[in-house]
Amino acid sequence: MDVDSLTEAQSNDLSFVTPAVERISKKISFPSSKPRGTNSDNLSNDPIKLNAMKKYLRFFKGHVQFLPEATPEDVIWDENTLKQYIKLAGSSVALDANEKKKTLYNIASAEANTDNANSQQYYNLFQRLCTSWVKRSVCANAPESNSYQAILNSIININTQFENAHR
Repeated sequence: MDVDSLTEAQSNDLSFVTPAVERISKKISFPSSKPRGTNSDNLSNDPIKLNAMKKYLRFFKGHVQFLPEATPEDVIWDENTLKQYIKLAGSSVALDANEKKKTLYNIASAEANTDNANSQQYYNLFQRLCTSWVKRSVCANAPESNSYQAILNSIININTQFENAHR
């Protein structure tokens, strides 16, 4: 949804904006100006939550459209690669395609030999899986190679622009 193309009434109506956010994910929580611990169903007057949701939709529209899947975890999910990480960690983490983020977190925890991987350990695994995804997807035999190659070229272009701007 392009928030900036909404009418003023739509843009200021939390009950109109909320379903657009929920189509992306129902698990994202936003700050609220409502008192904590209340069960108020009045969605029409929560300016802090509304503003946060609109910022999220703007960010999503401007930065996430290049993903060929719904989430980053969906993009990098490859059971063969994950089985290798599980084997190297000497663990028995079960691969659950319905709970990808939780599964990746469990693999990161197993690698770190802890029950609760910290964010650095999780993102370290995520970074290695991204690298694996790039190597796998540029392979000429990969059926999804064309769309992934376009994404890779976009990322390389962004990186080049960033490096040129910071020289």
